[in-house]
Amino acid sequence: NAVAEVLIATLPMAFVLYILMRKIQHRGWYLLAILFSMGVILLTFSRSGWLALVIMLLILYFARFSKKFDKRSAILVFVVVAIVVLTFYALIWSQVEEVRGSTSSRWLMTGVAWHNFLDRPIIGNGLNTFNEIVGGTFVYFVEFGDPLDSHGFLQKVMTEMGLLGLFSFISMLGYFGYEYVKAYNRAEKKERLIVLGFIMMFCGVVFFQLFSTSYYIVKMWLPIGVGLVGVKLYSQKD
Repeated sequence: NAVAEVLIATLPMAFVLYILMRKIQHRGWYLLAILFSMGVILLTFSRSGWLALVIMLLILYFARFSKKFDKRSAILVFVVVAIVVLTFYALIWSQVEEVRGSTSSRWLMTGVAWHNFLDRPIIGNGLNTFNEIVGGTFVYFVEFGDPLDSHGFLQKVMTEMGLLGLFSFISMLGYFGYEYVKAYNRAEKKERLIVLGFIMMFCGVVFFQLFSTSYYIVKMWLPIGVGLVGVKLYSQKD
């Protein structure tokens, strides 16, 4: 997961550098870097990494070919990808013992988070109480021992800070996403691919945090900050 998380942020940057390069030879090196990074993400067997990669590729596909198909075609592509991924997961990947254990742990942790959220839905249970709450849950301790940071920001934020904290956090991410999309719409035609790379990076790192625990540290915010600077530069009319 740690390797996949970093590559989800750097893969779109390799795409941006590929677009910026003028010499074919230089583009070839970045293309190899993109393919190599995608291969490593797949070989990490990180489900979060796989899903984030699919999200980024779908964004690239729909943005590049949005004028060449109608809504029915877009829905068909999405449904086909979803069926293939879910079928592979259900028949093969979900049968691995470690995967089943991780999935069970996450579901139980989510149930504990939801139960404690309902106790204090407005302001939550207080900062840095999530692991203590999960670890103090008898059934979780018996099944899995001490809790690990294997959860997403939804579980932690809604448990610790309630609806107010969750709304604030999602609103902030929504505002950043709005800035990315606004920059994409303002960018000149030749600059749009570059801004699209930043959008892919933003969506990838944020989506990854639905299943990871880097939503308060630099792994998430440095890529978002770099992307915001990039979209500001490339969306200026002059």
